[in-house]
Amino acid sequence: MKSTEAKKDGAAGNSPDKNSIIAEICRVRDAIQEGNLSERANLVGVDTNSRILLFQINDLLDSIIKPLHMTARYIDDLSKGLIPPTTRNVYRGEFKVLADNLNAVVTIMTGLRDIAELEIVRKIFETRETPTVKKRLLNVGVSVAKAFNRIIASIF
Repeated sequence: MKSTEAKKDGAAGNSPDKNSIIAEICRVRDAIQEGNLSERANLVGVDTNSRILLFQINDLLDSIIKPLHMTARYIDDLSKGLIPPTTRNVYRGEFKVLADNLNAVVTIMTGLRDIAELEIVRKIFETRETPTVKKRLLNVGVSVAKAFNRIIASIF
């Protein structure tokens, strides 16, 4: 850097270290915007104050991205016809609203699955068939219940 450029940067309050911190923040921002949600600021080779700032930015990203990952896992499971357990993680604010809504979907899906399975089992045991036939019907009923769960999952 030329001495006149260094003076100009210094006069504006932009030391080379501040410029590198800004560049690092922009690098992380660009990566996040490209969908690389695991990207974090590099804490190596910066002064203590800059390290604290970058650590706080990384912590902020983690606090936002962890609930997004949880939501993505739930949606992925539901899209495959799997019903995940309700989340026990403690969230606050809008993240709590998100978690509560996911838990409501899980509760509804679980209830629908249970109703379908109970109805199938009830119908099978009401038949006057032999135990062997009832067992075969039960196996068919389980398959029907699983198909029903996939259909319900595709709706949500």
